[in-house]
Amino acid sequence: MQCCCSLGVSLVASCDRAGLWQQAIAVWVAMPGLRLQPSGATLNAALSACGRCSEWEQALGVWAALSEVPSSRADWVSSGLVLRAFERSGRWVEALALFKELAGRGAALGTAACNAAISSCALGRQWVLALELLRSMADQKVPMTRSTRNAALRACSEPLEAALVLGLLRAGLGASGSEAWKRQTLPAHLELTELGLAQAASQFELRMAPAGTRDSVLSEAEPLKASQCKDADLESSRPCLPMPQDLFSRLDTDDEHVPELQQLRLSLQAQAAAALRLEPRQVHCHLVGSRLYGAALPAADVDLVLELQHSAANSLVDEVGRTLFSQDDSRRAIVHALLKLRRQLELSEAWLVEEMALDARRPSLRIRPFGSPTAVSVEVTFDQSLSTLAKSELLARACRSLGHVDLGRLIRLLRIWADARGVSGQRRGFLSGYAFGLLALYYCQRRGLLPPLCPKEKAELSAFPEQDRETNEARKMPSLTLFGQGNADATAIALSQCNVDVAPSLLSGLFRFYAYRFDWDKEAVSITSPHAPPTRASQGTLWVEDPVEPGVDLAGPYLSSRRGLRFRAEIRRAARCLSAAREDSWDQVFRRRDVG
Repeated sequence: MQCCCSLGVSLVASCDRAGLWQQAIAVWVAMPGLRLQPSGATLNAALSACGRCSEWEQALGVWAALSEVPSSRADWVSSGLVLRAFERSGRWVEALALFKELAGRGAALGTAACNAAISSCALGRQWVLALELLRSMADQKVPMTRSTRNAALRACSEPLEAALVLGLLRAGLGASGSEAWKRQTLPAHLELTELGLAQAASQFELRMAPAGTRDSVLSEAEPLKASQCKDADLESSRPCLPMPQDLFSRLDTDDEHVPELQQLRLSLQAQAAAALRLEPRQVHCHLVGSRLYGAALPAADVDLVLELQHSAANSLVDEVGRTLFSQDDSRRAIVHALLKLRRQLELSEAWLVEEMALDARRPSLRIRPFGSPTAVSVEVTFDQSLSTLAKSELLARACRSLGHVDLGRLIRLLRIWADARGVSGQRRGFLSGYAFGLLALYYCQRRGLLPPLCPKEKAELSAFPEQDRETNEARKMPSLTLFGQGNADATAIALSQCNVDVAPSLLSGLFRFYAYRFDWDKEAVSITSPHAPPTRASQGTLWVEDPVEPGVDLAGPYLSSRRGLRFRAEIRRAARCLSAAREDSWDQVFRRRDVG
């Protein structure tokens, strides 16, 4: 019987991941007739499927039918899932009313339910209600997470409101060791930290600051001369040991399939246009991420961003319904567009939908093309701000500027080392691949190889610049440039352009720099001002500034004190191994931590 119940859970969960809410409910309803007892996990999968597709009425129907299926008992997660379905549909008033009703009935309301209720407050900008919910969580010892913090701050529109919210959030510090945390099986990386609260406060202040008062970012200038750089001596004169060829073979990627990548982009561009009932010229698909700047690891995902023509984007927001708050409108429009795209892809027989991440900071869709020689997954989202493209283009521009020095290969080596030593990935509490790219770029700047860099404006990246709207109307199809219209020199970095002799020397110098020269407690990795780093909001761990969102730390929110010490220790270990100058030094540097 237990095996049959597990089969039922698997069936409903599979429908949930595929976004098939009708099939998920059908399986859940049919289970008793098949002598399968629906469990709490089956109920949660059915509710999740409804919420994923913003089907709040169906989620409410499943919840109301619990009395007819006694074995499907609600748990801490169930109430949060049904509330999330309301919140995703923009029904924040109904969501709060349901939360109050469930609390009156004595239902199990854990962190997930409270977070969904606070998100509903944010949707309606009801910061007073969000404050009351935070007080209730603190009084009832309900664990607060990073999602709690983000939702509560979204409800605020004034500094005083944010200050009150942050004060209450401090009650959630150190909650991962509590019994309530363990009882709800919450992931450890969601725990609130002092550094995370400090960064959230900084981001809120930056968002609230008038546009004219924000610190200007250094513009792209002429390269610094070595005599002007106080760290020009970072390039050591000691010879670098040659790197074994088997390590170079691990750098091979599938970037030689650039034509296939272009075909994927064109195909997805056409599917998005069909899903939104637009003309193909009203949609443009940008390549972003490590494949754009030549630092993709083998079998890495293809990251794509879909941009809509201005009029089409406005029509999409109107379709979901405008509120007083454009930020919420934008997110709801993205979710709505992704749901339409998913349904279109399921009918096309050319794409397999693997997963939807609608709760992420930027909602996305994970898909895989049928019959693709690259055999990799594609992660796609809609983004009218083009912030992801701006970050990727910045690293790609740096790779082109270095010429004979292949920055992409250096970043790949650094990421392979970090993966081997178990100090990579935000899910594990370490740096993202993009943050490793910034570490490499900053080191090259400190050696005088590159000038300070700043991201391009949206108008420079967009495939639909405002001043060329009439031209775009007459255009048949957006060009296949990687950065947007008019950047004919912006091409993917091919592996054949790499210089295999420079990367080992750069990597060796990078380890020595971060092991002995870089001040982890006071300095910040900032590629916009490498020789005059910005003031840090906190000390005690690595700070990597986001070049597109000044003041945002890409490392601190993930690196705890313990993980920060381990990451620093691994860099010092690599520097010591190379200083020994033994024949197996590189093998020792890249030796997997779980081996020997």
